[in-house]
Amino acid sequence: MSRALAADPQAIRAALAAAHLGERSGLDPKALRAHLIVHELVEKQLLEDDPPEVGLALDRLLARGLERHEAVHRIGVVVTRQAMGMLRSGGGLDRAAYLAELARL
Repeated sequence: MSRALAADPQAIRAALAAAHLGERSGLDPKALRAHLIVHELVEKQLLEDDPPEVGLALDRLLARGLERHEAVHRIGVVVTRQAMGMLRSGGGLDRAAYLAELARL
């Protein structure tokens, strides 16, 4: 069973946009788009179960009582940190570091 918000990327995008319309209406449109992109990245990883550690991190966060949205945000922080590291270094994803950071959630 998939842990993703929806069954395909388009449905995920639509669900995220609908969920964030009122909640984030005060954000600059570029900031809102960046926020939604991070959500989409996490949801895509959940949908594809790749890496499976994302789903395991989500399960742990939910078991601790976090709401799903907040749990996805916590994972999104890790995704963003890894993306920024890639941009700074000009290299690819450090998968071991990513998985280690997910394991700490």
